[in-house]
Amino acid sequence: MKGEALTLIVQRFSGMDYAISYAEHPYLTVRIEGVEVDVVPAFRIPRGQRPITAVDRTPFHTEFVLAHTDERTRDEVRLLKQFMKGIGVYGAEIKVQGFSGYVAELLVIAHSSFEETLRAASSWRHPVVVDKLVKPLREFSEPLVIPDPTDPLRNAASAVHEEPGHVRFSLHILPQVSLTRVLLPIRSLRGRDQGRLDPIQSGFGAPSSTGSAVGADKTFLQEGCFPIEAGRIWGH
Repeated sequence: MKGEALTLIVQRFSGMDYAISYAEHPYLTVRIEGVEVDVVPAFRIPRGQRPITAVDRTPFHTEFVLAHTDERTRDEVRLLKQFMKGIGVYGAEIKVQGFSGYVAELLVIAHSSFEETLRAASSWRHPVVVDKLVKPLREFSEPLVIPDPTDPLRNAASAVHEEPGHVRFSLHILPQVSLTRVLLPIRSLRGRDQGRLDPIQSGFGAPSSTGSAVGADKTFLQEGCFPIEAGRIWGH
């Protein structure tokens, strides 16, 4: 049945630029005017029914996130997602085995901001259980456990990988990021743009008493976390 769904989607997008990707089951990544859009087959299920595939829960995930975020927290989510992309741990697909977009959203909802999420991650010790939103209804064996608020029998972070020597080593990389090198520049940038992150004016130039961290960490932000183009840092 999954194969039939994928075949149908491929037929619908046959004239477009697409690639087949793999997570728990195959899906399409379609490129439209420079923007990548994931097209994932799913079954429509009523609330409370056990899903047939993991992505059948997606409408319920969307409802939960929209109900528990506002414009400020959505900016914080964008910042965390871009940061995760920069350090190579964003994505639940097999080739990354990192943090899904939904997990990033849950982390910000649980900790209120990008900064507090990094602060919490800096103290993670195996095994890690983030259960501020809901308590799990069973035990999990994965290295990072974030019970899904829409289904506490499921670990939303089950894809996050931990294996010594693994190139991604997602659960190791995030806690090891230097809080000082990340948070000082972000605080300075926020002060220049009243906390908005879409985009933040970087204003890189001669260091000042209030923004010296910005100038000092331009290379770190550019190469390690955030793409810098035309004097701006994009938070999406």
